[in-house]
Amino acid sequence: FVRQQAADARRRREPLTCLVVSVGSDELVEAFRAGEELTRSLGTVMRRVLRGSDLIARVGQLEFAVVAPTVDRDRALQLVRRLEEGLAQVRPPGAPYLPLRAGIASAEDADRLDPEDLLGRALAAVGWFEPRLENRAVDLSR
Repeated sequence: FVRQQAADARRRREPLTCLVVSVGSDELVEAFRAGEELTRSLGTVMRRVLRGSDLIARVGQLEFAVVAPTVDRDRALQLVRRLEEGLAQVRPPGAPYLPLRAGIASAEDADRLDPEDLLGRALAAVGWFEPRLENRAVDLSR
């Protein structure tokens, strides 16, 4: 499916963006004792915020990858903000604050579009974060 999205973006000369979204840290999730509930909540928020054409895949305990056709870097940052807002709305009362971190990699030049490279750069961007109690987004599109 991802290769098809990349081929379609290349043919139409449209951007393709990969986001990797991570919530919280292992320590916070263990303290929260509801990792699966949190994962379900994040999945619900993602389905509500993202489009039907966006591919969502779980890549870790609290990490999801999103492949978003026709989305450039600016729109990807808007998606991250909407995900942050949606996650804040589903946080159960009394639950600790769980920061959302996002790695963004976008190919706006169809000739340089490689889906594996996009995913690798988005994963690397999320890996740049130290576990902090704040929302962050890193763009490794270039």
